[in-house]
Amino acid sequence: TALGKTVITGIDVYISESYMSGVFNSCIQVSVPSTGYLALELMCGNWGASRCTPRKWFDYMGDPASNSYVPFKVAYVSVAPSKASNEGFQVLNPEIRACNVPVNSLTPACSCMDCEASC
Repeated sequence: TALGKTVITGIDVYISESYMSGVFNSCIQVSVPSTGYLALELMCGNWGASRCTPRKWFDYMGDPASNSYVPFKVAYVSVAPSKASNEGFQVLNPEIRACNVPVNSLTPACSCMDCEASC
């Protein structure tokens, strides 16, 4: 940079395909009450909710060219968790909770409006 500082212009995040799909499926029916739209309508770029897929969603969430809330390129690289130990990196593959299960005692489960299983 002009200040002689090193800056990050992008990162690779190794993530399991099952995590990508699980998070996507958990969020697919979440709505934004103030707009009346599904959250993915606003969070999947030009694809909108009806044509969004886990890959398209994560690509949009990491693309500063199409998503002004992304400070730098985040490339979500989907890999099998078993490959990580062979390649020397760790794959992001946390537990996915169902929408009707709270994350902890401070964070409630999704509401009935967004999660049929909560009804």
